[in-house]
Amino acid sequence: ISHSPDGVHWTNYKTNPAMAMGSDTDQTVLWDPLLHRYIAFGRMSAGGRKMSRSESVDFVHWSEPQLVFECDEGDEAETQFYGVPIDLYEGLYLGMPWIYREGVDGTIDTQLAVSRDGIGWQRVGARETFLSLGLPGSWDSGMCRVGKRFIVRDDQIYLFYGAVQGPHVGRKFSSAGTRATGLCLALLRRDGFVSMSGDADGGWLLTRPVTVEESGRPSELHLNLNAARGQATVTLCDDDGVPIEGFEKSRPVSGDHTDATVSWPSRQIGELTGHKVRLRVDLNDADFYSFWFE
Repeated sequence: ISHSPDGVHWTNYKTNPAMAMGSDTDQTVLWDPLLHRYIAFGRMSAGGRKMSRSESVDFVHWSEPQLVFECDEGDEAETQFYGVPIDLYEGLYLGMPWIYREGVDGTIDTQLAVSRDGIGWQRVGARETFLSLGLPGSWDSGMCRVGKRFIVRDDQIYLFYGAVQGPHVGRKFSSAGTRATGLCLALLRRDGFVSMSGDADGGWLLTRPVTVEESGRPSELHLNLNAARGQATVTLCDDDGVPIEGFEKSRPVSGDHTDATVSWPSRQIGELTGHKVRLRVDLNDADFYSFWFE
């Protein structure tokens, strides 16, 4: 641990090392406001390219790292996590595993993983690539590795990533030759990591119970969706999935919006403040990203 008053002049903490173990690649340290603890992720004592977790109340004394995330039988042979940058986004831990195919072609691209507690992790989108490589010979054709912080600016998320023209040098690729490298920027719509989608024939989803929150003013339901070619409607249901009277299908929402307000002809959602409801969202040729009460 080192500290600095200005980001230029640094002093090592007197009890270093805070963790007496190696971790040769990317580290993530963040503050969890629900746990009131610092959380560290990295390849600390995990026995290879796997991710461990440690926590601290004072940033000085850390718990023994515990293995929480690694490749498994669902990955192709000889796949490894070269690193897993992590950030908190809207209360969720989002990880960007760098998928290293050591014995296959030596390339590294980025997938997406999610956790509610930083301990139990799920791969998103059936392990599809989240940030893919460029075309053969392009400056990002060999490696694309997303960085740690997801920066929200207006209605976009800035994802900075490192790119390399060729594969990682390893036991299969002993010489990389001359390769272009760069720091790059990918832009994503707000909340646009994944979506639930309905085709032209329609589809629907039913959420878990959620509480209509008190906001200091009449509550409204907001959607982030792309229904430029179609539309979406929302039905508010009880815990059994039965529509609540007056909150059957809402007025249709069309267009591409990061913040669309939902309304019903005869009732206001503020009438349900403090109550738990389920949302049934019907999608017709639309992509649904997120919802919230405000």
